[in-house]
Amino acid sequence: MEHIKNAVKLILKGACKNLARMLFAKDRLTDMKIRREIMRGLQEPLLVDEEACIGCGVCKHVCPTGAITMVPLDKPVKLSENRIKTHVPHIDREKCVLCFYCHDSCLVLTAYHKPSAIHPRGIVISGNSARDFFGVKKSEGGEGNA
Repeated sequence: MEHIKNAVKLILKGACKNLARMLFAKDRLTDMKIRREIMRGLQEPLLVDEEACIGCGVCKHVCPTGAITMVPLDKPVKLSENRIKTHVPHIDREKCVLCFYCHDSCLVLTAYHKPSAIHPRGIVISGNSARDFFGVKKSEGGEGNA
């Protein structure tokens, strides 16, 4: 009976220690400054296909950790008569938990059945243009035409 009691204590002690590590970064072996130094010079994968993105912001609203912000474009892009793309998403890698809600909720994927314009592990440029989804040709609705 004593060995069972000791095993339960050991399991609970390990679970508490791991939980503290996950929630409070307790006993972290590398601090964030060192992590950034390690990552410097590494090419990070592209997370957003800005050309295919329609700028709707659904990804930002479904993100459970607030890792996605909408950043303004240098020049607005006319997508249709009543739709102008002014922002595109940006993923903060330190907040992202790779839940893929952004990818799975992307309107490019769900409404237009094209490869999602956002993916936390990196995307391959699809060659799609948000203008194509709204039937606007480049000559009609080029960048900056608002």
